Amino acid sequence: MLKPIVKLLVALNSNSRPGEIGFGIAAGVILALVPGGNLTWFALMLLFCLFKLNLPSMALTAAIGKLIVPAADPLLHRIGSAILLQPALEGFFTRLYNMPLVPFTNFNSTTLMGALAAG
Repeated sequence: MLKPIVKLLVALNSNSRPGEIGFGIAAGVILALVPGGNLTWFALMLLFCLFKLNLPSMALTAAIGKLIVPAADPLLHRIGSAILLQPALEGFFTRLYNMPLVPFTNFNSTTLMGALAAG
C-alpha cells in the first residue's frame, strides 16, 4: 500500500539539478501570473508538464504566487491594455478572435495579456 506513495514521492523529487529547479520556479511564476480557469492556463500547465523540470518547485511557486499576484493586477491590466490597444496589432487580434478555439484562451483579457507579457 505504501509502494505507490513512495513511487509518487520519488517521481516528484526527481529532476533536482539547479537548472531544472530554476525552470520549475520560472514556470510557477508564469502560472501564478496567468489567471486560472481558461484554456491558456491549462495549455501552459500541459506544456510545462511536458518539459523536464522540478514539479514541486513549480507547484510551490505557483501556490505562493497566487497569493501575491492580486496586488499586481492593476499593473498587469495597464501592460495588457497597452498591448491590446496597439493600432498595428488590431487586425491580428481580430483574426485571432475569429479562429475556432482561440477565443477560449481569453487572450483579449487585459489582465491575461499583461500577465503573459510580464511572465
